[in-house]
Amino acid sequence: MSAPQLPAWLKSGTGKLLCGIALMLAFSSTGFYLLEARPAGKDFFEALWWSVVTLTTVGYGDIVPASTAGKVLGILVMAGGIGMVSTLSGNLASLLVERKAKKRKGLLEVKQSGHVIMLGWNSSAQGLVRGLCENGVIERAGLVIVTDLPEERRDEIAYQLDLGERLDFVSGHITHENVLHKARPGHASLVYILRQDGLA
Repeated sequence: MSAPQLPAWLKSGTGKLLCGIALMLAFSSTGFYLLEARPAGKDFFEALWWSVVTLTTVGYGDIVPASTAGKVLGILVMAGGIGMVSTLSGNLASLLVERKAKKRKGLLEVKQSGHVIMLGWNSSAQGLVRGLCENGVIERAGLVIVTDLPEERRDEIAYQLDLGERLDFVSGHITHENVLHKARPGHASLVYILRQDGLA
């Protein structure tokens, strides 16, 4: 019998860090409750509040330890919290930057529904997009362009169209099934197949 597999997110560095923060919150809340909150007649939520405020180094100062043991616990939580929270912030920022870079390169599957898909790009495509914008079609659902053009050319097209977040690219050849799958044609409202320039 094989051992149960951990979820993929839990194997990542960010997942492990989140588990570490959760464990520290659990232990520090329990410790503060036993050392400070319960003797003062306060409930466990007060201890959890103190742990979150101390771990994140916010330091409201509305709840403070009175005993030496409580202060030592506070020092440990603050020392661990500085490293953990700053590392988590850095990891989340890296994930956002990485996702934005992948989206810019057309490597992500789009999430829209009711969108317009253009398979390929040619000299008449910009006029077609302009007409769709004037009719409000792209305004409602967005545009996905599937093309194997180089990144510099895609950046130029994005600048010319000026659609912002309403424009997504899927990078690859339009005849490849895995590329088309990323554009979610089954959820699109319109699909245009554009003839490539130079073809008879």
